[in-house]
Amino acid sequence: MRFSIRLIPIIIACASLVIIAVSIPLILDKIKPNQLYGFRTPKTLSSEEIWYKANKYSGMVLLITGIFTLISMLVILIIAEKIGMGYTIGFSMILFVVPLSICVMICFNYLGKL
Repeated sequence: MRFSIRLIPIIIACASLVIIAVSIPLILDKIKPNQLYGFRTPKTLSSEEIWYKANKYSGMVLLITGIFTLISMLVILIIAEKIGMGYTIGFSMILFVVPLSICVMICFNYLGKL
């Protein structure tokens, strides 16, 4: 069985679309405080005002992250054959994990200021 060089970037592009989709209701204040979906911390769950502010902000950061990652994966898909399997997988993983990690840090930093 042959592993397609484009499989990882395609999977990450799909994950980016999911990230974009879940960020939109957060931005639009459509998600009430709950235990399943949103930026759930003791602080956000302690106040509706904090919940909506933190989730709107984190939704925006998540949307930007998802768009960046999606565009990155489209570029990786275009150049995958030229850069080879190792670089395709490596760049794909880096361009997924690093922006998401930065997103989490930015969101917690914002939450700390509320």
